[in-house]
Amino acid sequence: MDKAHEAEIVHRDIKPENILIDNDGRVRILDFGLARMKGVSKLTKESSTLGTVKYMSPEQLRGEEVDHRTDIWSLGVVMYEMLTGEVPFKGEYEQAVVYSILNEDISYPSSIPTKF
Repeated sequence: MDKAHEAEIVHRDIKPENILIDNDGRVRILDFGLARMKGVSKLTKESSTLGTVKYMSPEQLRGEEVDHRTDIWSLGVVMYEMLTGEVPFKGEYEQAVVYSILNEDISYPSSIPTKF
C-alpha cells in the first residue's frame, strides 16, 4: 500500500478479500480495479458508490476527493474486524451502515479475543 501511495495511487477498496499473505509472509494488496491516481478526474458517475460500504471512509461516502488517508481508514476497519470479529459500524441495510459511519461513534469492545 505504501508503494501505491508513494505513486499517488489510492486503492479505494481495501477489505479483507483484497489482502493476501503470500507463502513468504509478505502482505499483498490485490484488486486495484477501483484505484485512482491523485488528481485524475473521476471516471464514474457522481452519484455512484464504488467500493465496499462497510470499509469506506466518511469522505468517500460523501463523494469528496480522497487520498491515501481513505485507504488507511479502510485498513483500520479491517484491523478492527480482525481483532474483534466484527466491523465497527453496523447496519441491517447499506444505507444504515452509511449513516453509522457518518454519524455514530465507534463502539469499542470491552475485550479482545485471546485466540484467533
